[in-house]
Amino acid sequence: MKRIPKDSESPQKTGVLGGITVVELSEFIAGPYCSKLLADMGAEVIKLESPGQGDITRRRPPFKGDSPGPDNSGLFFFLNANKLSITLDPFHPAGKKAFFELIAKADLLIEDRSPVIMEEAELDFKHLAKVNPRLVVTSITPFGQTGPYRNYRAYPLNTFQSGGEGYLTPGASPYPQRPPLKWANFSGDYFCGVSAAGAALLALFHQRATGKGQHVDISKQEALLDMNTIDLLRWPNRGELANRATRGYKFAGVMPCKNGYVDFGFHRWPDEWQAILSVIGTPGWWGEDENLKDRAYCEEHGNELKQRLADSFKVHTKEEIYQKAIAKHAAIAPCLQIDEVADSPQMNSRGFFAEIDHPNWGKFKFPTAPYRFSDAPWRLRHLAPSLGEHNEEIYKQRLSMSTQELTNLKEKGAI
Repeated sequence: MKRIPKDSESPQKTGVLGGITVVELSEFIAGPYCSKLLADMGAEVIKLESPGQGDITRRRPPFKGDSPGPDNSGLFFFLNANKLSITLDPFHPAGKKAFFELIAKADLLIEDRSPVIMEEAELDFKHLAKVNPRLVVTSITPFGQTGPYRNYRAYPLNTFQSGGEGYLTPGASPYPQRPPLKWANFSGDYFCGVSAAGAALLALFHQRATGKGQHVDISKQEALLDMNTIDLLRWPNRGELANRATRGYKFAGVMPCKNGYVDFGFHRWPDEWQAILSVIGTPGWWGEDENLKDRAYCEEHGNELKQRLADSFKVHTKEEIYQKAIAKHAAIAPCLQIDEVADSPQMNSRGFFAEIDHPNWGKFKFPTAPYRFSDAPWRLRHLAPSLGEHNEEIYKQRLSMSTQELTNLKEKGAI
């Protein structure tokens, strides 16, 4: 989807979503990450934050210099750079009018409130579509807009486990009695944000073709189930029920090496299996044993093979294994620490990190975008906003409010 730029514009200035206006009524990870992906492609994102409080991530670490503060959170900065911030409570009677005026000019609303709350406040899609028939509303909730759990509250831990991934993690564990785990930090919510962004883009494409808006319903539980498609299909197709003890490759996965770990699997058998063995020097135990070229035999003797592979990997560094493996088109990757990601030759050669010169934080590396558009490269248009930084610009210039009207809204606690 590419907007035709004005004569005075270029893709480098506008991005592929230049001209798209997004209103974000969400906080924490999933909704803000969804709108961040759109903002990084050039969309104008107007972030609505609660008066006096702001997004909860403003109070989440890591903090610059370990000093908590609404403008010191690295998490908030990552999720909200390239956005505008205004304070507004759309559920306040005095704030609803301003919200409707924003919606009337918007292409997309990203929201994460409970369906019943939106309906009772008449801020749901049915009512917003009357204000703007072209509006796309993307709702990101724990269990979707319909069904018996539609109004249940849930934290990221709950939604992650409800998607089934916790039941399967840690995969291929030799200790099946271990309790279920979640992925590090809020990986599940980031995954939901990506799913929401993809669906929102499709709806915007439809809007551009037809002039009609629609409601995009993102259930976090359903989105997270997508991570387990293969395991879910094993039951109806093969009668197998995966769990933490049986999930994963019988003789692959994460393996220790000389300076850390590598992770590998087999998508093309036996080519990748033979490539892995050649990478570690075709140890003597491989020999001429034809049985080891049979996958069923290898799976049956998986524990023994895992131990032998681990012994062989321990004499090689993960970089040695990785470089040799990719030369032979084997699916293997090193498990990197954070500093190793930041110093990765591949990441830096692709320009994934940009140097940010922050007026208060100084210079630091910042991740850009997980894609490269030759005609519209990623750029930092502005830093993550302070709370309500763009109130004057949006309310006075966009909505033509007077100073007195703005003061009245502040006194009423609506902004």
